[in-house]
Amino acid sequence: MNAQLKASFTIKSDTICRSVAAVFTSTATGGTKPYKSLWQFGDGDTSTAANPTHYYASSGVYKVTHYILDAIFDTNSVSKSITVVALPNPNAGGTKRGCWGHGVLLTTGLPHMPVVNWTWILGKDTVRNTFKGDSIVVNDSGSYAVKVQNSFGCIGFDTVNVFFNPMVKVKSMDTTVCYGDSVILSSGSSKATWIDPIHGNKIISTSATFGFRAIGKTGYGTSAKFGFIISQTGHGVTCTDTGFINVTVNTPSHPVLSPLASKCINSPAFLLSGSDSSHKNGTWYYPKKPSAVVNNYLYPSIMGETDNNPALGYIHYLYVNQYGCITDDSVRIKISALPKVYAGPDTIICKHNGKYLLSNAFVNPAGGVWFPLNGTPQTAILFSTNHDSVFFDPMATGVADTVYGVIYTYKAPLSCSNSDTVYIKVTDIANAHWTMNYLGNKAFFHAIDSGLYAGAYQWKFGDGNTAIGHSVVHQYASNKSYAVSLQIAVAGTCTSSYDSTVNIIRSGIAANQSANFSVDIFPNPFYASAWIQYTINKYARVNIGLYDITGKQVSRILDKYQEPGNYQENIDAAKLGLPPGVYILKLMTEDGFVSRQIIKL
Repeated sequence: MNAQLKASFTIKSDTICRSVAAVFTSTATGGTKPYKSLWQFGDGDTSTAANPTHYYASSGVYKVTHYILDAIFDTNSVSKSITVVALPNPNAGGTKRGCWGHGVLLTTGLPHMPVVNWTWILGKDTVRNTFKGDSIVVNDSGSYAVKVQNSFGCIGFDTVNVFFNPMVKVKSMDTTVCYGDSVILSSGSSKATWIDPIHGNKIISTSATFGFRAIGKTGYGTSAKFGFIISQTGHGVTCTDTGFINVTVNTPSHPVLSPLASKCINSPAFLLSGSDSSHKNGTWYYPKKPSAVVNNYLYPSIMGETDNNPALGYIHYLYVNQYGCITDDSVRIKISALPKVYAGPDTIICKHNGKYLLSNAFVNPAGGVWFPLNGTPQTAILFSTNHDSVFFDPMATGVADTVYGVIYTYKAPLSCSNSDTVYIKVTDIANAHWTMNYLGNKAFFHAIDSGLYAGAYQWKFGDGNTAIGHSVVHQYASNKSYAVSLQIAVAGTCTSSYDSTVNIIRSGIAANQSANFSVDIFPNPFYASAWIQYTINKYARVNIGLYDITGKQVSRILDKYQEPGNYQENIDAAKLGLPPGVYILKLMTEDGFVSRQIIKL
């Protein structure tokens, strides 16, 4: 007799993950084989397989019943419970976007899991790196896959894409500015938020730049510290960074300038100095006339007089320290004008008049000294004991008929000196003798000494008429004797005269005029040259000669046969060597001659 039929089964695991197959194995005994099975999985699904597998769609606790039917239709059943655990469902966020340089936090979205593995994937499933932990911070773009496993061994997956906006980076810096400067700080961005940590972290500006004045009343007289935050928004993410600028305010020290010695307006250019050792290599300048100071050299003649105007003469010293901070200090220099000195008029003296006195009694201002000009013979200068007067001796050895000079120098109380020179023309009395030629009812007078200016010669012709010049012409009205006098006066002091009597017999040189030729001379009188124009009416031998007042021929200008016509010849005084005087030009043919008086000046 068979044992009683008994249904039984085993479950590979009575707790499984939702995605894992439940494996059932029948272990029925007794009864009459073969067996037929019917399985009820508790979720509405059934199976008639002897050893089935089953996937549960949902988590939960399910009652599994196993029915056995043997060959003689005996039945038996048994039930057991199976727990289906839900799969962990991580949620990494889908897509994350962060700021370059700042990490992005990734989490599973679940409570702590026993096992969490992250994988960074770049491109097509190229594993680049792996991480562990419920949360991680990533700094690179790409796809990140997370795999979690709970305590039941159930596994869940998720993937998140991470992107980064371009880096927003500020540059902190330290800088030094000068006290009193207006300072503009730049964030390097189009917009920034400026914070003042020294004064309670208050927001002081929301512009790209921030400006302040580095002085005490602004609160930034010695130092300052500013924070600035810049931001950039893209794809819905705002990236920021914070920087700091530490500002040191430099207050430059002022140089100590030494007083400058007074100068004369004719003093040479000199190098300016006088600053203390801590402020060397500065730059001097004169604002009122920049050209007066060049390369730290001061030119007194360009600066001009400053001692009589307290607003003038302040030259500035510009010093720049290692931080570029500038100090501008000034010191006054007195430039004195030269004293106005007058030593007296220039003069002409005659040797025969004796010594000439130059005295401080005639100068302005008095109190100077006299010295001879270079080239003036020392023998001609006779000084008084204290050099305040001097005699010039025209009869001294070495003195000629020329110009000499004596210098008068005066030194003012401020040590500026100036000079004036008296020029002395030494001359001797002229030779007043003269000569006279008479031609064509005209008397031609000529001084033997003709080297002076025309006004020096004063003629008296004895008939009440006078003239000036070294060569003069006078026409007397009647035949008689006349007392003629020439006085030559130089500067009103050197005079000489010569008197003589001339006998005048009015006559002329009668020209044997011919109708067959004519002659003209121009200019007349002349200096360098004159032209002779003449006309002959028939073929003839023409002879032209030039004679002095005594009748001596000085040149034969022409001697040749000529056809009827108009002709001209030139009298070249230099070529012929003609001195000033009166000459007779004579043109002759076989028909007669013509004489013309010519005066060479």
